[in-house]
Amino acid sequence: MAIFFWIKNFGQAGSLDSSFGVNGKNSSCNQGHIIPFSTAIQSNSKIVSYGFQNENTTSTIFLVRYDSNGILDPTFGSNGFVGDTQLLQVLSGDYNAVNMVVLPDDKILILLRGSTSTMNNYLIRLTSDGLIDATFHGTGVVNLGIGSGQEFDDGLAMQLQPDGKILVGVTSEAPVGMYYTLVRFNSNGTFDTTFGNNGITHTQIFNGQSGLRSIVVLPNGKIITGGYCNDGATKRYVLVQYLPNGALDSTFGTNGIYRRVFADLSLGRIEENIGTTRW
Repeated sequence: MAIFFWIKNFGQAGSLDSSFGVNGKNSSCNQGHIIPFSTAIQSNSKIVSYGFQNENTTSTIFLVRYDSNGILDPTFGSNGFVGDTQLLQVLSGDYNAVNMVVLPDDKILILLRGSTSTMNNYLIRLTSDGLIDATFHGTGVVNLGIGSGQEFDDGLAMQLQPDGKILVGVTSEAPVGMYYTLVRFNSNGTFDTTFGNNGITHTQIFNGQSGLRSIVVLPNGKIITGGYCNDGATKRYVLVQYLPNGALDSTFGTNGIYRRVFADLSLGRIEENIGTTRW
């Protein structure tokens, strides 16, 4: 039995808020190793957490919702949880939780990354109470398979624009080689054809491996992304800035791209530290 604590509410500096959960703490217990990835608050102050659970060799996805007082909300999904039982209505195979966004109408958008055997990656929209929202792309699901080598079309970052459009950062293999890729969807789950090439913009930083890990929409509508690249010998942090239409912003870095070498970091550590470095 594993117990993972991931929500604490503090009443004042250094003290737990005893009105939240049990003495300021809440935990969800289940078999195996529970790993939360993202937590967000709905407009009614309910708390939604998203992650996955490893049990032996099997990974299962879950969402859980608490009332504002830290007590499990049984009106969400099935007794407070949404997991494979619900998601496998529209999916099959092995997936990992990556990211979650609570939308202004309290619907929930989640990003799933497939395993190397599954290859496909998905956006799924749920209603505010954890049901599959069939008004999103007709089925509630969008397949992110966009390249010639879908095994590498890994959705790794997601950000909501103020206008409701959805940005997803992808490491893709399209058309040949590894690409640093940004994809934009309309709020209904269709590709936004006004962005890049039919909703997709590929940036090949080097012929080697590259990946997009974080997305920020700036007040002027430009989009700055953080990631990494590898030319086969040297690993680098990368910032890439795009215009609102998905074109590279030539006023940023060198033709829209800024690279910085950290010789003392392995590629794995670079991937882990994206978003934590001050520039």
